Amino acid sequence: MNINLNLYKYFYYVAYYGSYTKAAEALMISQPSLSYSVKVLENQLNKKLFIREKNGINLTKYGKYLYDRLDVVFKELETIDKDDNHVSGKVILGVRSAFAYKVLPFYISELAKIYPDLRIDFVVSKHEKMISLLENDEVDIIVDEYSSSDVFLSYELAYNYETMFIAAKDYAQKIKKIDFDTLKESSICVVETNRISKEFEAKYPNYKYIKVQSTPIMISRVKKENMLGIAPLVLISDEIEKGDLVRVDTNIKMPKLKIYISCRKDNKNKNAKLVIDFFKMHFGSYEKSLNK
Repeated sequence: MNINLNLYKYFYYVAYYGSYTKAAEALMISQPSLSYSVKVLENQLNKKLFIREKNGINLTKYGKYLYDRLDVVFKELETIDKDDNHVSGKVILGVRSAFAYKVLPFYISELAKIYPDLRIDFVVSKHEKMISLLENDEVDIIVDEYSSSDVFLSYELAYNYETMFIAAKDYAQKIKKIDFDTLKESSICVVETNRISKEFEAKYPNYKYIKVQSTPIMISRVKKENMLGIAPLVLISDEIEKGDLVRVDTNIKMPKLKIYISCRKDNKNKNAKLVIDFFKMHFGSYEKSLNK
């Protein structure tokens, strides 16, 4: 039987404490990562280990059997240096710059707690370039605002925030609320390569758009000039928290940000599937924390 020590250790802690929350605190990892690890172990064993009931979680019959065995041999298992399920190697992600710097580091650090010897590298580029890199097998996965399902295996990831108008504090207080009449008198700074910007401009073409190449440039101009910006919260959360930018209320329906993860249909890197499964399960958990 192949043994992944971390997975068994995580299961053992959950069973011991009878709580994902307490076990995550004891292990000093996030609860989503712990839940994912237990799910991986259940899939490997093809057995349910826990059942959820009104009084919390309880072990299944097989879960109790496994816990009792681990309770006896856990120290011996921890002395095994390596195992056949040991995950190592490298996965290369192709990403947009804003997501590389503002979103992905959180998920990569969580992934590293499950697979500490799996190296994740980034290639930051525009959508068209990332497609070319994936076609030429120079990256294993791309994470982007655009679906590539016509060419690759492409999955839409969970995402919880709509786009918003932002402005410098003084300008926002002057505007108070944005409607279509307000937009006629305003300059709107958009990142021209973003899907959100393109959708908004296509839907509302008759306004004054100032197009820039990146989110940091957009943020800088919105701070310094009397203009509006358009962005999802996750990309401007630091500026909102510091008070450099504020959200401006509106009754205009904003486009939703969608994120996709894609790989080649003949993907050769077996670890890429582990990364994709992790993102499919956990993407959005960081964004939820921003809303608290």
